[in-house]
Amino acid sequence: MILDAISNLYYDPNLGNPFDYKSVDARKLVFRNYLIIYRFKSEKIVEILTVHHHARFLANNRAFDQDE
Repeated sequence: MILDAISNLYYDPNLGNPFDYKSVDARKLVFRNYLIIYRFKSEKIVEILTVHHHARFLANNRAFDQDE
């Protein structure tokens, strides 16, 4: 399940690859048809920014709105 993939970040936060989009300093973890976009809030805290289905345009994802 996707929750299991996210839980794996607890044990290995560098599991994903660097994610460079709109100057967002984050990482991405691919799980089936989804991108789990996350970043480090501190050494022990991983913040999930969004879970994004690959068939949708990333530009439409509200997690990356520049206005906020």
